[in-house]
Amino acid sequence: MRAKKTLTAPALVLSILLLSVASRYIDPAVLGYGDQFYLSLIIMRLIIFVLPCIFYIKIGGPGYTFKLNLRFISPGRFGFILLALAVLITGSAAVKLLLTRLGVNATEFYGYESLAAITDATTLTDILYIITAFAVLPALTEELVFRSVILTEYNESGLGSGWSLILSSLLYSLIAFRPGMLILYIFIGIILSISVYVTRSVFAAFIIHLLYNLFNIFFEGYILRFVGLPENITLTSFIVISLFLFALVLMLGEAERLFHNDALTMGAEEDAPDIKAGGQHAFREAILSPTLLLCIVAFIAGVFL
Repeated sequence: MRAKKTLTAPALVLSILLLSVASRYIDPAVLGYGDQFYLSLIIMRLIIFVLPCIFYIKIGGPGYTFKLNLRFISPGRFGFILLALAVLITGSAAVKLLLTRLGVNATEFYGYESLAAITDATTLTDILYIITAFAVLPALTEELVFRSVILTEYNESGLGSGWSLILSSLLYSLIAFRPGMLILYIFIGIILSISVYVTRSVFAAFIIHLLYNLFNIFFEGYILRFVGLPENITLTSFIVISLFLFALVLMLGEAERLFHNDALTMGAEEDAPDIKAGGQHAFREAILSPTLLLCIVAFIAGVFL
C-alpha cells in the first residue's frame, strides 16, 4: 500500500531541515572566498533542496511530474502576477515594520547567506553570482519543493486547497529557523501558493519569488535605513499598509475575474485547480502526521543548535 501523502510530504521537508542543520557544521573557511564562496553556496543549496526533491519525485512513479503544475503561464495571467508581486512586497514590508517595532531583525538573509557582503560587490561577475545564489536559486528550489511538490501532495491527500495552502506555507516558514520571522514566511508562502492556484503554474510563483528576492537584495537595505528614523515610522507605516490593502483588493479582483473566465471557458474544469474544502478526517490526519511533528521538532532544535 502506498504511503499517505500527509506522511510523505512533510518527510521531504524534514530531510531538507536536517540537511540544513548539518550544513552548519561545515567550516566557513571550506567554502572559500570570492567566486569559490558563491559556487559553494550554490552547490550546498542544490544538495539540500534539489537532491531530496528529485528523489521524492522519482519514487512518485511515472507521470508524477504531470501533477506538479509545471505548465507554461497563460499571457492573460501576467497582470495577476504583477499584482501578486505588489501584494507580496507591500505586505512583507508591513510585516517587517511590525517585526522591527518588536525588536526583531527583519532582514531575510540567513545561514551562510549572511556571510556574503552584498554591498561589497564591485564587478559584474560578483553581481551575477549574488543574483544566482541569493535570488534565482532560492526562488527555483523553494518553489519546486513547496509550491510544486508539497502543495500538490496536500491537495491530492483530500485536505482541500485552503488547508493545503496553510500547511505548505507553515512548512515553508520552518526552513529559515527563525521563530521571529515565522509570520513573515507564512505570509510569503500563502501569497505564492495563491499565485499557483490562480495561474495554474508554479512558474508564476517562481517569477514572483525571484523578483521579490531581487527587490530585497538591492533595495531592502535602503528602505530599512529610511524606516529606522523615528520621524519616518508613522508615515511610512500608513503608506505601506495603504498600498498593501489597495494591491490586495486589486489582486483578489483579478483572481475572481480569471476564475470566472475559466468557468465560462469550454473544458476549463479539466485544468482548473481543486479548490474544494477538505474533510475533518483529512485535516486531523495532516496536522497530527508524525513527520509534520518531527519537522517542528527539527525546527526547534535548529534554532538552538
